[in-house]
Amino acid sequence: LLPKDWSTAHETAWEWLWDTVARNLREATMKVRAFRPRNAELFSVLQEEQLEIFRNTIYTDFFTKCAASQDLFKQSQTRLRYIADRVLQSSSDMFQKNKDETLDDLSASGLRHVGYGIPIELFGPFVEVCVEVMRPLIAEFPNSCESTKMVWCPKDRAHQLPEKEIPEHMMIEGFRWSIGLTARVLVRTIMDGSTAVMQAIHFDDSRRLRRALADAPRVERFVWQLAVEVGSQSISPLFWALRSGAHATAKTMIEDILTIRADRDNYYFGADELFKYQPNVADNVLREAPFLAETLLDGLIWRSHKSQDNLRPVIYYLKHLLQDMDEKMMLSRALISYVRFDHPQTIMHPILAFSLDLLWDKLALRYFLMDRVLTVFNCIIFVLSECLLSHPSMLQYSMMPKVVFGGRCLVYTMGFLRLVYWHTVEIFKSYRHKALTNFHGLWVPSYLTRGAAM
Repeated sequence: LLPKDWSTAHETAWEWLWDTVARNLREATMKVRAFRPRNAELFSVLQEEQLEIFRNTIYTDFFTKCAASQDLFKQSQTRLRYIADRVLQSSSDMFQKNKDETLDDLSASGLRHVGYGIPIELFGPFVEVCVEVMRPLIAEFPNSCESTKMVWCPKDRAHQLPEKEIPEHMMIEGFRWSIGLTARVLVRTIMDGSTAVMQAIHFDDSRRLRRALADAPRVERFVWQLAVEVGSQSISPLFWALRSGAHATAKTMIEDILTIRADRDNYYFGADELFKYQPNVADNVLREAPFLAETLLDGLIWRSHKSQDNLRPVIYYLKHLLQDMDEKMMLSRALISYVRFDHPQTIMHPILAFSLDLLWDKLALRYFLMDRVLTVFNCIIFVLSECLLSHPSMLQYSMMPKVVFGGRCLVYTMGFLRLVYWHTVEIFKSYRHKALTNFHGLWVPSYLTRGAAM
């Protein structure tokens, strides 16, 4: 990896680079050690009245400083108070919480800011407003130190301050440093996550989305629309399009992902990636944009443009309607979501009808008939033993009481004991997995509250 030419000038530049890195790391470490106890003291002294002043004042001052920001804070008062509390919490977490957990939380928050389309130019003024609002609140804290002796500032030991001003100065500077670092992490996350696809979703512009995907390699085209990763966090652009109401863009994305493409070596079809990155895609579509339900199903059907004997070849991609990506699931979550959607026109879609018929014919029919035949046989024995064979004219025969007793034993064995065994197993599973429901003050297994079980 070394270059062919390495002179004294290169050596000097190399040493300067690492000396600068080492110096910056020492200064940052010194700041963290000096700020941590003061930050803990700050949040232990803050009272509810002061927190309320902070929650209300930051928005007033921020809107005065940046009038355009008013369009981004249209939430309820409860939501705005939550955002203010999160600002304070991020300052505390920066010193008191594990750095990896803090970075993950900030990356997740930054990706949500990408979906909201927050301009990064507003983070600087927002940090300044937070610091200016916090300054008079910290000035109100009681200070037992009255010494005016000049001491070195613990932050960097580069300047001196009166000893009585050290606590207030360190609290303010620690708060500024932590909030500023939080803002820089969010800005970096937004810059990394603001892909052309996310910007198209923000404007709900299908044409812009197609232009963004024009340069995407076929093998990565689906991933561009299903996963944006920053650090250890990721967000699904398709899910965000559905959640944010960008339904025109969401429809274009579903159609694009489920379009078959090819090159000289491979075919590319995004059904596997769709259900891999977003296993609950059917439930998300049915909840956020029900009119796209058939769009998703149509994408799982390939129809040939050529006909043969007045018939057109059709291929159904049933894998993800029959088998879930999670092997622990008995049935596909997509199929369950469509059944629970309870819409006659949707459930009669050709691929759903074919999938349900296939499940019934190949899996459910046999077990259903076995259960029904056993029930009918049990009913016949019950009628014979309780009605016909128990008649006085039939009991004259010496073997009839034994036959009636045997019939009743079969009825209790195949009917009552079978139900006792089934309910015992289900009750044990419910209590083991905490699947309980509060029914008039009693915790009972959840399956008993369903109509069919009752």
